[in-house]
Amino acid sequence: MGALGEMATVWMLALGRVGGLFVFAPVLASVAIPARVRVLLAAVFAVVIYQGAASAAKRAGALPADTVSVTAAMIGEVSVGAAIGLIALLPIAGLQTGAAVLSQQIGFALGAVYNPALETESDPLSDLLSYLGLGVFMAMGGIEAMFIAVARSVEVLPPGAALSGGIGGAGPWGLVVPVFASGLEIALRVSAPVMAVMLLETVATSILSKTLPSLNVFSVGLGLKVVIGLGVLAASLAVIELVVDEEVGRVMRAVLRWSGGGGETLEP
Repeated sequence: MGALGEMATVWMLALGRVGGLFVFAPVLASVAIPARVRVLLAAVFAVVIYQGAASAAKRAGALPADTVSVTAAMIGEVSVGAAIGLIALLPIAGLQTGAAVLSQQIGFALGAVYNPALETESDPLSDLLSYLGLGVFMAMGGIEAMFIAVARSVEVLPPGAALSGGIGGAGPWGLVVPVFASGLEIALRVSAPVMAVMLLETVATSILSKTLPSLNVFSVGLGLKVVIGLGVLAASLAVIELVVDEEVGRVMRAVLRWSGGGGETLEP
């Protein structure tokens, strides 16, 4: 392979790693950003990290030389970028799961409509908490952290070495399971206060229906759920913001630690 071919191969592998980030990464994977813009951003950032990627690939001697090897290496590079984006997405997905539970409990799920920005059905409460999570993610520099992690990852996992585990340790895939568990924890911590109050409200309404059989419990209970649920949620918003801030920061530190050669560990 000539010098020009090696340059093209390194750039393609770097593009694959950066492009994988746009598959799952919060904000970057949104359909609100035109596909051409995302492709252009990925291509430009691949040029930015090209020099580091070329040096790392040369030291590791992992640059593929034939079409089959290049294809396999490209799949590995895309999987690395996609894993980083997925890890960054999971805390926000956990918040969205908690929001879906809240909507179901309060009754807002009855008014769900298709949201083209999220490519799924959602209700006002789910949208509110989703945008809260995205706002916290962006305010904490989550987008910058993902790009930094991708740029630094070429030293830990040189281009072409993704499927073989690299020279400095395994890829980021080992972080997916603990971060997924962390996302479920976010969903529980976000929805627990409202769910507890809704349980008490259901018990109280049931007792009231036995005491006053003529009372239309459905009409009274639905309005009561909305008022009480929104009240508890409003009182919990500050705590929810702290929970999301804590988990997003923990995940971003874990990704940056891995990209710096610190291994696949998530703070307790």
